Amino acid sequence: MSPQEFKAEIQRKGWTYRALAGRWGIQESYISRLSRNPDRSRHWDDAVRGLPMVMLIKAKASAPARRKAADKNTGVAAPSNRRAKST
Repeated sequence: MSPQEFKAEIQRKGWTYRALAGRWGIQESYISRLSRNPDRSRHWDDAVRGLPMVMLIKAKASAPARRKAADKNTGVAAPSNRRAKST
């Protein structure tokens, strides 16, 4: 994978170097160096190809955000999926 292809695949999947660094537990500058290095280990190319689309990750986390937005816009709390405690 060329440096341009590496960067394009990361972007196509919706990732930034900062978010990717957080996910992989490495420095953003290291990902930048990896992306520019045409002789990087091939496992990095495999890792980029295997990244999930960011939209899928955001979709799972966005339900609470939608609920807060509904509260803010209408002044009425959106229905919760939680059951009431019975006493």
